[in-house]
Amino acid sequence: MALIKLGPTVVDIRGTVGGLTFSRSKPGSWVRPWSRPVDPKEPRQQLSRVFQGATVRAWSNLSPAHQLEWDLFAADPQQELFNRFGEPYQASGFQWFVMINRWRRTVGQGITNQPPPSGRPNALENLELHLGQTQDVPSYIEWTNPVLDDDFCIIQLRLFFSLGRRVAHAGFRIAAAELLTSTTEFFFDSNARARDFHWEPPWTAFVRAYRQTLAGYRSIAATATDRSS
Repeated sequence: MALIKLGPTVVDIRGTVGGLTFSRSKPGSWVRPWSRPVDPKEPRQQLSRVFQGATVRAWSNLSPAHQLEWDLFAADPQQELFNRFGEPYQASGFQWFVMINRWRRTVGQGITNQPPPSGRPNALENLELHLGQTQDVPSYIEWTNPVLDDDFCIIQLRLFFSLGRRVAHAGFRIAAAELLTSTTEFFFDSNARARDFHWEPPWTAFVRAYRQTLAGYRSIAATATDRSS
């Protein structure tokens, strides 16, 4: 799916034409190829559906006062998000409820009805990625600040088997998620999650690393790159 930016003569496009579906959400207008809906039966997809349904039901069961708490949280300027054009937007209280609980699910936490304290956690600064050149060499990230103390660190990895790639916009998969204490480094098993990683050069690896609080609030992504020697 790609976002599109409309000009002064065309302000909105919705529907399907020529094999493309156009619509709009809070981040902006977007377009994607039309495809016939499928019903995948993979365990991971089925678990995702169960969680999504449970999250929607949990929101529906919130009292109006609790939903208002999430709406006020979402309206706070500190919760400002940005689309791919770098344009700011404010997500709704329901969207933040789903997002926070999806992040909590990543680290094995259950659904929470309370929004986290305002003030997004600071991102990892001066991030570096060191991907093991062989299966026997550990992979790790390190950064200078902040020291993570009872915070989760989430690592998303994207691999290309060439040296020419300079940027990665999508296709990241979670490589590791762990609660860390008093540290500025995180060792992880890149081979366990990257099943197609054959450890033969050339390759380029991109990483996104997030700091996530116990309440489920996640920092913006810190990014780094590593290449085979």
